[in-house]
Amino acid sequence: MWDGVVASLVMSIKRFPQLVMILVSLALTACNGTPPRVIYVTPTPETSPVPTLAGQVEQSQPTTDVTRAPLVVGPAVDAQYTLPPSPTAAATDIPLGPPTETVPPRGALPTAGATSTPVTPQPSATSAPSTQALPPTAIPTAIPLMDKTRMGIQLVTNLGRAEWDTSLSRAKELGVEWIKVQLNWSFLQPNGMNPNEERLKLFEINLETAKQFGFKVILSVAKAPAWTRNGDQASGPPSDPQSLADFLSMIFTQTKIGSTLDAIEIWNEPNLGAEWNTDAYPFSGEGYMRLFGPAYGAIRGYSSSMVIISAGLAPTGNTDRTRNDREYLQEMYDAGLGNYRDIVIGAHPYGWANSPDTRCCDPSLDRGWDDQPQFFFLDTLDDTRATMNRNGHTDIPIWVTEFGWTVWGDLGVPLPDPPENNLWMMENSAQEQANYTLRAFEIGLSRADVGVMVLWNLNFASPLPIQNREEIAGYSLLIMAEDHTQFTSARPLFYLLPFATRGTP
Repeated sequence: MWDGVVASLVMSIKRFPQLVMILVSLALTACNGTPPRVIYVTPTPETSPVPTLAGQVEQSQPTTDVTRAPLVVGPAVDAQYTLPPSPTAAATDIPLGPPTETVPPRGALPTAGATSTPVTPQPSATSAPSTQALPPTAIPTAIPLMDKTRMGIQLVTNLGRAEWDTSLSRAKELGVEWIKVQLNWSFLQPNGMNPNEERLKLFEINLETAKQFGFKVILSVAKAPAWTRNGDQASGPPSDPQSLADFLSMIFTQTKIGSTLDAIEIWNEPNLGAEWNTDAYPFSGEGYMRLFGPAYGAIRGYSSSMVIISAGLAPTGNTDRTRNDREYLQEMYDAGLGNYRDIVIGAHPYGWANSPDTRCCDPSLDRGWDDQPQFFFLDTLDDTRATMNRNGHTDIPIWVTEFGWTVWGDLGVPLPDPPENNLWMMENSAQEQANYTLRAFEIGLSRADVGVMVLWNLNFASPLPIQNREEIAGYSLLIMAEDHTQFTSARPLFYLLPFATRGTP
């Protein structure tokens, strides 16, 4: 009889996981004779029971009163400034936002996974996350241990010293061993090539601090300054691709930035017009390869071991301002990408409002996020691999340099414009964001052809982006206060992710 009850419970969990979570929570509180209450899930020592995907975190309203931009330049530093050793580099006990516990110390950083075996993607039926047959009093679907040496998160970059240090502390709590930062070339070099530019020196010091915290660092370089673009202020590549190569050579030889880096991603989503606003190159994979070649040469001139990542492409279709990422990647190969044998291929497999196990397609007239393979995490990964295999890159890994799920309902502002195109943002709850992200990490890290996976993002939801209704805020794990050190609330994933990185899988 008991076996039948357990079997029925497991079947219910698979079919209706959210309902079971609610019923179990109510049953537990009823047994104690107390009214239902919000369950807070926070990182605990490894000796404590492992939490599950059903954990809930109370959400507070973000601050929306904006008095200044969130980017902080900080104090001036001269060219001879040397970052002193930090006695608290690994600390996670700074009292910022809701209380959390220190993540247990981790071992030395191993070499990043750079080898893979050929993988041929195979269509598969939708599968649900695995569940355990547990006693009726336990909450189902324990969080699995994952390979934290291949897990990372992207942080807001252009911050002052205090804001940056506290951002690193928050990232440290997650247990991931990689962080990604974007080098906004235009912001850091507004007045010409200058290794002593105040903003660049601060950026250099912040990256040195990241190394003191024990992180491995991926740098994404993008957004050429106007002086490289014939006065054009819009975001895009330089008019002459050699300009990017010269800039990279300068930071390698005249700053300490090169010594802080473990990988460089050459540009960001060049298949979007917003990132490729130029007449100097074709809006195609061939145009991107004109920029990639000289930049690759500059990086290899500095280091033979630095991981070089091709630009992660935005998963999208063809419009007047976007290029289909599948077609664009093939154009990159047609223009010579396959000749580079010591690189990895970047990918951005976002899932929109679809779970990471779901595959294309189940179109509905009242939805706009389920009728193209670009809307599905697994389809984007598999289509990227298929293109790589077809072009001789069977032994080259994919690095997922962005992925994630957005939540909008807790931000207290209308959807980004145009709202009718962004209804999908209201589909995901904060708990689904956690469930989907953990499952996506599990799927990706189980593949032989995937190296590092970087979650987008930790702390982009500050008052200005929220007030401006920028999509980046929906993906953030933390809802930041105006000073960008405190956070007003955290999504459940911030508290659950440390349990996936708590030990060796």
